[in-house]
Amino acid sequence: MKRMSEEEYVNNGGNLCPVCESDTTQTGEKAFETVVLFWEMDCFNCGANWDERYELVGYHINEPIKEEEEESPPPAFHIGMRFSQEGGDEEYLLAQVEKNKVALVGLNQGNRFNDPVEVCMPHHITPDEWERITSDDEFTLIE
Repeated sequence: MKRMSEEEYVNNGGNLCPVCESDTTQTGEKAFETVVLFWEMDCFNCGANWDERYELVGYHINEPIKEEEEESPPPAFHIGMRFSQEGGDEEYLLAQVEKNKVALVGLNQGNRFNDPVEVCMPHHITPDEWERITSDDEFTLIE
């Protein structure tokens, strides 16, 4: 019996047995190998067993792509950074003092520069949040 070529099998949509061309087939187990899927097939008519091979050949976007929003700048400051204030001897640590609140805490005396300020993400302080924390006073990062 002459078997169908792979091209003929694909052109028939994989709906016929490649051995006897019967349409009384069933699917069995699937097995993946990297980007290839093998799907075991059986023919009820002649008992043939074969694997269909599905390969990744590309992709198609089903939904329109949303325009990307402008990314916010990377965080300017993070918890644990040390600062000094213009004209002062005190060093300050940017510290998380409550769940979503941070403050500049003096390392020499333990005093807070100001009341804790609520922030979105304590480990990623934005420039706007920094202005609220410092009350617009000048601080220099100590590296």
